[in-house]
Amino acid sequence: KDKSVINMGYDEKVDIWSIGTVCYELLIGKAVFNAETMNDLVEKVKQGQYTLPKSVSHEIVSFLNGMLQYDSKIRLRGSSSLYTEKKSYRIKIDKGSLSNVSLLGMRKNDTWILSPMYTDNSKVREKLASDLWNEINEDVTSYEHVDLNSEYVEVFINNEYSGLYLLKETIDENNLNLNKSIDNSGVLIKGIGYDTLFNNENETNNLESDVYNNTLELKYPKDTKMNNIFWNNILKKYKYYYLSDFSDETFKKHLYIDNITNYMIFTRIIFAIVNYSTKNFYFFIKDLNEDTKAIITPWDLDLTFGMGYDNTFLEQFEKVNEKITVYGLNNLSNEKYRNNVYKRWNLLKNNSLSYEEMSKKIDKLYEKINHAGALQRENEKWKDADLDGNVEIKKIKDWYNKRYNIFSIYLETIYNGGENE
Repeated sequence: KDKSVINMGYDEKVDIWSIGTVCYELLIGKAVFNAETMNDLVEKVKQGQYTLPKSVSHEIVSFLNGMLQYDSKIRLRGSSSLYTEKKSYRIKIDKGSLSNVSLLGMRKNDTWILSPMYTDNSKVREKLASDLWNEINEDVTSYEHVDLNSEYVEVFINNEYSGLYLLKETIDENNLNLNKSIDNSGVLIKGIGYDTLFNNENETNNLESDVYNNTLELKYPKDTKMNNIFWNNILKKYKYYYLSDFSDETFKKHLYIDNITNYMIFTRIIFAIVNYSTKNFYFFIKDLNEDTKAIITPWDLDLTFGMGYDNTFLEQFEKVNEKITVYGLNNLSNEKYRNNVYKRWNLLKNNSLSYEEMSKKIDKLYEKINHAGALQRENEKWKDADLDGNVEIKKIKDWYNKRYNIFSIYLETIYNGGENE
């Protein structure tokens, strides 16, 4: 009720703001906004006028400030923001003359993502992976691939230095050029969870909702009256990918073989542990025509190149087909698909994905942020000021060299008739 009086409208940002007010009261012991009259209270909310005791830790200040932004220009995003000191943000630029601007040479838009890269001491993994995805798709002509464009930035929030971030373009219906006609709209979904799908023929889900089985989210279109139609069409395509049903018929009508091939090689070689199955990807069709093929693209590539949860370094080189990838892109039983993967790998392994080329990419990114002093300032703010980034860079290179070799052996074995574990 109060929010409608203030005339903000209602979306998920209102929920975040509301949770922020509750957290403030639980942590501080009093209401965040106080005034003698309703009009004064509304003005305080609009202007974001609240105070925090000096005894409150920096982490709590950052957490509450991130949630209690009234104008929604910058908001916390991602579940990881609840557990880490440094937050991830979504930026919304005001509508009007400044809407749809180009930042640092990237496409025009009014919404941007600030990725904190908090767990990665090197600060190169997510940028490296995003640039690599773009590079291995440069020569693709069979489908319209999606670039993951990003640039390093240093951020100040409320005149306080917040550290080194990766500014990223969003993935939405605009940069995907989805059909926007009412009767033949394109459809975009995002992987958001880990629940098992399609394991029960009788399973039912509310197809009128924006979320399917706590695992997939309908990002576009936003029209609950037609959600059932949108879900039915996109799930028909997604099921082939999820179940690794890579038959000739699948590639003829539902999926692009070159897209699946690139996604398989890409996620495997960089060990993208979160992007393997049902989380951190976008899956879309341009329109609702039966013969329209779907495309998949990765998203949020911070846990890559050996980086695991809780800043642990993964030393898993003995297999490529880890247990976590139960739905993954390992089904190479189809001869056409197997040959396509093998051919593509043999092209990439001596070019973009060679150890020598990857080492150059890693060094270039690290030099960029280190030479500018951004990494030192980041470490002084959030980590250990004496942290030696060169040690982490060497670990990434050594990890990739081992990963490259075992992956190459794996594909050679499968192609020559070995076991497809």
